Amino acid sequence: MNYRSLSLPSAALLKVILTGILLFVHDVAGAVCPCTYTPVTLDRVVDGNTAWFFVEGVRTEVHFALTDVPALRPGESGEAWCSGEGEKAIKAKALTERLLQSAEKLALDITATDPDGRTLAVVYADGFSVGQELMYKGLAVEKTEPSSWCD
Repeated sequence: MNYRSLSLPSAALLKVILTGILLFVHDVAGAVCPCTYTPVTLDRVVDGNTAWFFVEGVRTEVHFALTDVPALRPGESGEAWCSGEGEKAIKAKALTERLLQSAEKLALDITATDPDGRTLAVVYADGFSVGQELMYKGLAVEKTEPSSWCD
């Protein structure tokens, strides 16, 4: 019997079972318990990978660790700036705002402090990494990758 020959209820059941297995495997494969993350409240979004949060009652600027997004304005990136970079920067900020403002739970996995005094952290909205979501949408790259937004 192949997948196409299954009746609709059987196909739907198979999909539910496979989804459950994938979620279980994902959890077992090294996912970190979000219970160790720092719960936060959003103050405001600055750009696609920077936001202000209240961390244990203290207003804190947080830069998304390992995530590079296009600059909102010319000159911020130190390289050539083009309209394509500006368009992606606006979309990145809009997605970040939507994800953070609509989330029921926000949390940080704080990794370090950068030279400008900003807290570096992986930012989670309802258990999903906001930086990863930006990458999935093509609006960010990992910081280790070269970023040329004008290509």
